Amino acid sequence: MCAANPEAVLELDADGTLIEMTPTGCTTSARHYRLVNQLQSCPDLVVELASPSANPEVLRSKMAPSPVRVLSDVQRLKAGEEFGGLVSGSGGDLGGLIQRRAPGSTNVVSFGSEICGDLRLAGEREWLVTNGLGGYAMGTVAGPPSRSCHGLLIAALSPPVQRTLLVSQLEVSVRGTDGSVTGLGHRQIVSFALEGTVPCWRFAVADALVEKRVWMAQGANTTTVSYRLLRGGGPLELTLTAFVQHRSHHGGERPVLTLEPLERGLRVRPETGAPFVLLSDRGRWSLEDPPLWVEGVPLAAEAERRLVSLAEHLRAATLAVTLREEGPGVTVVASTSEAPCLDGERGLAERQAHEARLLQCWQAAQPVLAPAATAWIRSWCWRSMPLWWSACRRGPR
Repeated sequence: MCAANPEAVLELDADGTLIEMTPTGCTTSARHYRLVNQLQSCPDLVVELASPSANPEVLRSKMAPSPVRVLSDVQRLKAGEEFGGLVSGSGGDLGGLIQRRAPGSTNVVSFGSEICGDLRLAGEREWLVTNGLGGYAMGTVAGPPSRSCHGLLIAALSPPVQRTLLVSQLEVSVRGTDGSVTGLGHRQIVSFALEGTVPCWRFAVADALVEKRVWMAQGANTTTVSYRLLRGGGPLELTLTAFVQHRSHHGGERPVLTLEPLERGLRVRPETGAPFVLLSDRGRWSLEDPPLWVEGVPLAAEAERRLVSLAEHLRAATLAVTLREEGPGVTVVASTSEAPCLDGERGLAERQAHEARLLQCWQAAQPVLAPAATAWIRSWCWRSMPLWWSACRRGPR
């Protein structure tokens, strides 16, 4: 179901299970997803019936209690829609057009499970957030790194140069109410989108839906990763495993690293270089004893360029935390600062406010070009204004 293949056909059995996806000209292997779960994880979906004979009540009953709107009139796909596809079923009762369309949405980049669930396709798509100093966080939509410069914290230790990989990644697994343990990998991703410059994933595990965001503080070598439970039948046990490094973002020799426990996380002290920290606003940290170097991590993009295509990183610590649907999420911060802000909501609001200020400055500097900007830029400006004022009233950290 993507804009590149608007003729993709999804076939469903009587209970609403997606049994096959067949883009024009090719057939993929069968995939088994619950349509209801897929739609509930994307509350901005609109289902439009493809023919006057299609029965909207059948669709409504199969999607309940999903907040999906079912429209009886077919509307033309507009240029730039995120994805579209046909849904067919026996007797035409389930015939319809599904498209992801959030009114006023500013997610100019958005993928569903048809891309995120494919390791090759999701691995070819990359995200990037920056801090204005030369530091950044970067990776693939799928999760595993494909370049030597991929990581959660690449700090500019002598801004804007001396870019150094400090935190490689966080591996996440969840323990459901039935006791089963599932890793949050590409197969669990139901959607990926950029909210401004902030990447946002949604993972589905059984009836649970977990949301993840990554952003950087402007003017600081600090990356924040947040997780929250959007939906679930009970508490969800989340385990995050942290992998660290201390090398050039182009590669380098294995460093000597010392791990020190802190009240809310750990400090990593390189033999040559300044220390950095990994902290969280809640949860229980456990240092690996002993820490283990994981070797042979494949880097597909580097292999294509005929460069060094194997990486390594140190398995340093794990964080265990319980998420509840009505409770708070968890915020994990990697930073060269000893005392970074652990308030995820405030950090995200400040990030969004910074982007809003940039856009407002651009509008003031380009009074002729700004009105002609695409809709997603203009809507993001107005949507972010309250965040700007909110952050200004709170003052700097």
